[in-house]
Amino acid sequence: MLEAKQKKTFLDEVDVLGWANQLADALTYLHSQNPPLVHRDVKPSNLKITPNGLLKLVDFGLVKALVPDEMTITVIQDAALPSTPLWSSMAETVCIPTSAVIFTPTAALSITC
Repeated sequence: MLEAKQKKTFLDEVDVLGWANQLADALTYLHSQNPPLVHRDVKPSNLKITPNGLLKLVDFGLVKALVPDEMTITVIQDAALPSTPLWSSMAETVCIPTSAVIFTPTAALSITC
């Protein structure tokens, strides 16, 4: 990826779709655990690609197990703003009380793409 960025070229579509499928598989695995696990910090810097093209989802510091009847706060941040929820101003975020929100991997990818 760094090489493509330096050369100002696009990544190969087949590679990108393969990584998207691998990410969807990883999220499906996490969401299928009992209780379901939510990563809560999926972003490009938490995706690593091995030399043979295997995608690794890293940084599980914000993982949350979804416990029935437990209330949480979901922070929705404007993706155009370069900050993380911890450092965001209230003007940049919207907090929604919620019990459990899990998107299917396909829905999650369609929201972010």
